[in-house]
Amino acid sequence: MTTSAPVRARQSYRHEAFLWRSRSDYVSGLVPFVIEGLDAGEAVLVGATPERAGWLREGLGPRAEEVQLVDLSQIAHNPARIIPALQELLDDCCGPGRPARGIGEPVWPRRGPEEVREGELNEAC
Repeated sequence: MTTSAPVRARQSYRHEAFLWRSRSDYVSGLVPFVIEGLDAGEAVLVGATPERAGWLREGLGPRAEEVQLVDLSQIAHNPARIIPALQELLDDCCGPGRPARGIGEPVWPRRGPEEVREGELNEAC
C-alpha cells in the first residue's frame, strides 16, 4: 500500500535528497522547488557553492533577489555550521503558519575526507 506525504502546510519537518548529474538537472530540479516556496510565501535559504549559486541566480532571474543565498563553501568548512544557519533563517523569517525551505549541499568534489565525514553526519540529522 502506498501512502502520500501529508500536505506541506501541515508538516513540521521534511528532509529530502535531490540527486543530479549536470547543471541542467540542478537548475531544472531546484528552480521550480524554490519558486513554489516563494509563491507560497515561504522564506527560502539556499546554501550552494558560488558556481551553483550562479546557476540558480541565472535560472531564477529577478526572483533570485527573494532568496537568501549563502556561500556554502565558506560556512561548510565545518558542516556542523549548516544547521545553525538554517536555524537562524527559521528564527528570523518564520513563525506559526509560515514554513521555510532550505537547500544545502554539505558534500561536493574537492572536499577532504574529514569534511566528507562531517557532511555525511550533518545529512543524517
